Amino acid sequence: MRLSSSDILVELEETRRALSLQLASLGEMPPRPPTARGWLGALLTSLVRRVMSWYISQNNDLQRQQLKLLDSMLSALKNIVIVNQQTWMLLQNIQDRDATAPAVTDEIEKRFLSHDTEIKQVLDTALRAEAKARNTLEILVEDQMNEIGALVKNLSARQAR
Repeated sequence: MRLSSSDILVELEETRRALSLQLASLGEMPPRPPTARGWLGALLTSLVRRVMSWYISQNNDLQRQQLKLLDSMLSALKNIVIVNQQTWMLLQNIQDRDATAPAVTDEIEKRFLSHDTEIKQVLDTALRAEAKARNTLEILVEDQMNEIGALVKNLSARQAR
């Protein structure tokens, strides 16, 4: 299915909003109910947060870079959409004024379609890079969670002695 430029813009803007919200909440302490389980959860969360403090800042930096990339892509895409709309309007004017416009129309249409391919290539490249970065982050988080699990077990074993 071929997406229109406006669909791509909407999708990118939604992705940008989602990443922005995720960045804002990363590293924040979750709400804690006033129970022993809540207290223990807060203690473990605090421990995890302290152990992963270096990772949270790296992840925040990565997400800021992703947001900056998305902002640049959105800006470029909006400019291309404006140029394409102007091109289509000019094309319509040419067709209305001149009966010999089909040759010009074909050339403009080829140029328009070449921009469409470039947009898709830029988006594909950016989405692949984001997927790779996300995969790397998931692996790092999993490794850290395994380390934290081992630390919690060791801590529990020491407290039991």
